[in-house]
Amino acid sequence: MFFSWISTVWADVQVDHTITEQAIQGQPVYVDLLLLNTGSEAVQIQDIVRDRWQITFTVSHNGQTHTLRSQRPTDIQPKTRTLEPRDVLELHLELPNSRALQPGKHTLSIDFPLDSTRHIETEFVVHTPNIQWADLDIFNYEAFLDEEDLLWSQPFNQHHILFAGLNNPTWIQTIPVPKAQNTVHIGSTHHTYWRDRNRITVIKHSGDRVQSPQELSIPWKDFEFIGRGVTDLDGGVFIPIWVPNPNGTGTLYSVQPQPNNTITFRKIRTGKKPHSMDVAITQASTPVFLLQYPNTLEVFSLTTVGEERIDKLPPKSIQIPLQSTNVPWMHSTLVVSETSGLHIAAIDGQDTTHTLYTFGLSGSLVDSHSISEEVPIQKVHTLGISKGVPFALIESTETVYHWSKESGLVRLPFPLNGVINQRQTPLTLWSLSSNGIQRVPLMEPKK
Repeated sequence: MFFSWISTVWADVQVDHTITEQAIQGQPVYVDLLLLNTGSEAVQIQDIVRDRWQITFTVSHNGQTHTLRSQRPTDIQPKTRTLEPRDVLELHLELPNSRALQPGKHTLSIDFPLDSTRHIETEFVVHTPNIQWADLDIFNYEAFLDEEDLLWSQPFNQHHILFAGLNNPTWIQTIPVPKAQNTVHIGSTHHTYWRDRNRITVIKHSGDRVQSPQELSIPWKDFEFIGRGVTDLDGGVFIPIWVPNPNGTGTLYSVQPQPNNTITFRKIRTGKKPHSMDVAITQASTPVFLLQYPNTLEVFSLTTVGEERIDKLPPKSIQIPLQSTNVPWMHSTLVVSETSGLHIAAIDGQDTTHTLYTFGLSGSLVDSHSISEEVPIQKVHTLGISKGVPFALIESTETVYHWSKESGLVRLPFPLNGVINQRQTPLTLWSLSSNGIQRVPLMEPKK
């Protein structure tokens, strides 16, 4: 979540504070305090890290006021601690009894033992959950994102409040648009980003630390996100966008924010817009873009050499042509397995005969599985790996089937109006309805 620190000074001790400005009913409200000795001499202060019961919280809501504090142990006497010049003391506090607060705006006063005459005042809002949009697409990146990376939003005062996670929703920020994305990542650092007109806003998360939003002005008025952004192990972010041309072609760029608030645009490819695009990151921290066209698959590894002039050039591509004459690619994706690591899965075919292929990132064929069934495949919803075995979710004449090498074709009892969570056993369909997020197992688990 993004906070702005608000400062108050008691003598030579500066106190900065933040609060969860937007919270979901039944979830905790957190207050973060940062104490800084701005003077040139050491000072003695009450040890509020150890004795948090010395901090008093007063909450007002709908004309009623309640005083809250942590319970004081009966056998503990207040202690002091020394704060040396420029020393910083940080506290992360859960507002007592905040899970029981009712929806609406709350005013909070915080009183410290540092000074008996002054206190901090702030506000926060508690909401009932009313999910209007959810980024269920994260389950198509199950190796790099999980349920706690799930972003969702609900409207608030002509804006949208953005949260991450369902079990313990974390407020990210109030944003002008309903949709945002988290980048795929394999380290502890990732980015949240969204588009508003010709600007992209990016927030960097490194563990529990969140940086201030970075506003990126894009020089093209007409552009769109394609695929999903990637964060490498060094904290660099790569956001793919498609910029169309009037003649029907366009250019794929990687938008790469820099620490000095500048932007690098790396041109990836110019030509026809791909039918689809998938992204991933290798264990060597290299972003990979997979572009699907009817007659070829193109793989771009965004390698760098550390020289700006070279690193701005389009990366070399590897092409995977049709495996059978005049049999187009139907679906492709980047997948991860314990045996093959990061590789490509793709289906081609026509009528009732199709083949599922796996390729290495170099384009070399790893394996193939024939899908020869009685029904013509009209659409491929998902390719993946479950317990080391490739599977596909396919559609024929408005009926959806699960296919695997082990079980063959199994008809599913309902249409796919959501996204499959491959981490769950059995595979589970997640969808958004008027009642929130629905989770429905695709098949009964084997006994």
